[in-house]
Amino acid sequence: MAAARPSALASLSRLPIAVGAALALADASVVTLALPELFDRFDTTILGLAGVIGVYTVVLAAAVLAAVPARRWLGSAAVGALGMLLFAVASVMCGVSDGLVGLLVSRALQAVGAAFGLLAAYEVLSRGRTRTSADGSLRPAGLWVAAAIFGTAIGPALGGALTEAFDWRAIFLAQAPFGVLAAAAFLVPRPAADPDPTATGDTGHVSAPGSRTAPPASAAASAPGSSDAPPAGSWPLPAPRPPRSTARPSGHDDPTRVHGADPDPTLIDPARGAAPLPPDGAPLREAPPVPEARPGLGRPTLDGARAGVALALVSAALTAVVFLLVLLLVIGWDVRPLKAAVGVTLLPIAALAGSRIPGDPWIRSSLGCALIGAGILALAAVPTVGAGWVVLPQVLSGLGMGMALPALAGELLPERTPGQAAQLLALRHIGITVALVLLALIITPKLDRTIEHVQEQVTSIVLDAKLPPEPKVKDLGSALDKVDINDPRSSLQEILAAQAPKFDKNAQDRATYAKLAEPSDEALVVGITQTFHGAFLLTGVLALLAALLVVPLAIRRLTVVAVLGAAGLALAAGQIKVSKDEEPTTIAIQDPCKAKRQLPNYGGLDGFVQDSALGALDSAACKFGSSREELVLALGDEPRSRAYRKAHGVDPQTEIGKLVSGALGGGGGDGAITKILKSILPGS
Repeated sequence: MAAARPSALASLSRLPIAVGAALALADASVVTLALPELFDRFDTTILGLAGVIGVYTVVLAAAVLAAVPARRWLGSAAVGALGMLLFAVASVMCGVSDGLVGLLVSRALQAVGAAFGLLAAYEVLSRGRTRTSADGSLRPAGLWVAAAIFGTAIGPALGGALTEAFDWRAIFLAQAPFGVLAAAAFLVPRPAADPDPTATGDTGHVSAPGSRTAPPASAAASAPGSSDAPPAGSWPLPAPRPPRSTARPSGHDDPTRVHGADPDPTLIDPARGAAPLPPDGAPLREAPPVPEARPGLGRPTLDGARAGVALALVSAALTAVVFLLVLLLVIGWDVRPLKAAVGVTLLPIAALAGSRIPGDPWIRSSLGCALIGAGILALAAVPTVGAGWVVLPQVLSGLGMGMALPALAGELLPERTPGQAAQLLALRHIGITVALVLLALIITPKLDRTIEHVQEQVTSIVLDAKLPPEPKVKDLGSALDKVDINDPRSSLQEILAAQAPKFDKNAQDRATYAKLAEPSDEALVVGITQTFHGAFLLTGVLALLAALLVVPLAIRRLTVVAVLGAAGLALAAGQIKVSKDEEPTTIAIQDPCKAKRQLPNYGGLDGFVQDSALGALDSAACKFGSSREELVLALGDEPRSRAYRKAHGVDPQTEIGKLVSGALGGGGGDGAITKILKSILPGS
């Protein structure tokens, strides 16, 4: 019997449900462009920022599995409406949070609502809409695939636009109305879904990916027009016409007596097949009840296992594109959120284009993972600021994302029931969570060390400049210590601008100091960009590993993957080569015991004193076992001085005075030169 056609309102209600599902999936990435503001607002760390995303993904992974029995008991309409309503309320709670703990709790509630809403959305969006690919395999519904891919890819761009127009709270508050609309759309009456005979048998069993399960014997016997009908006299015999009864219709599981040419009657039991009839008077044995199969991925197979691991790995790798790239743009390069949002729009566009590419799922999944890996590896070699450096990586990663995700989640791994969809969503978000934790643990300590190293590089630039000694040395340490790890590039530029008036008395000094801003900014940008290289490299390798796991074993298909994958990797290699050629020269921190420096030679008495002071700093740093730059920074800042004492066992602010006389060739009196030196070296 054909299913009733949905009403126009029921068909229209699918759109807000798809939007709600896209937002629920995008929420793991939409918040990335708000992270810099959260960084500063809550005074947290990279690990804390990863927690804002990670708590959402890990709770969603657990809650979506719990939503499966809830949907079975309550139905998709109730579960979807309640889930999206909770998602909307929790979004408002996130938007009004005043602390990191409150935000994390609200994010967890948001994830619970998203999980229940997503599971119900899958059932509604996939109802009667499953597509069949050219090779006969089932592909998930187009609206569900579009919501899944576009939601994940559009997240950063959407978050950047909202953050630029309003602030970080707008990212969460803007989701609430769409959650309410999706909740209302779930309550629109719609016809019941037809069972999918290709997904479940009589017992509800779902075949494992790639397996061929024969239909039950009774189904094969009664199939009209079947070309596989058995010859006469063989089993199973065609099912008899059901007897008429005024009491009740005979059940399809009732044993049936059949009388054929053989005088011995035979019993056909749908659960056990044909069997001799028991003697007269003996009760018919009832077949044991067949337990209802729970929807899931089916019995594990080797193909299913490698596809599942590949899905988790490639989901983790994509975190590099939507999490690391945004952090690099906004925190490292100081790109405004709206500009960064525009900069990452290539990703969703390429992802949608990739999702339209047809073909064998093994080829598409393996090639897609390889393209994602190639794009991320290209990001691992970005040398410095430049919009052009992120174009090719986004195109490669986006195309790979659109090819790999639908091929893995929906074709190689079945996504024909809500239970299967729940397991795939959980698998994806577990991969994202693990990646976030690893990346945060990698980046946080490296970013701290990078800021310290850049401060030393800027100190080296200023010390070697031909400028008056006192203003460039006396307050340098305390000034550079104010470089903000939350916004390093802007804060460094502000520090350098604040020191500029000290050099305004002389036009030549003013021009010399103005030239220091560019190499100092370049040193900072290069240092922070290189901080992300290791994380990009790790996630790129994860994507390539996923490609190897699902590489097709047939020679013809393997050749296609090898040729096209090599082309993508060649493009990435070309950008890496250009990146290396364009990489700026880094400022080396020299060993004070071996350094042969070109002294500034400023001229006059000030120049002599300055050269003497720099010589004293080299002597002291060599004796203490540090760099000259580290020593200068410790002289001007008490926390750094304590760290210096802990690292080198000396107090620089007391010990440096003992070397002042050595810089003057043994004259240790309180003459004019000594006083000038003491004014330059505050620790003395």
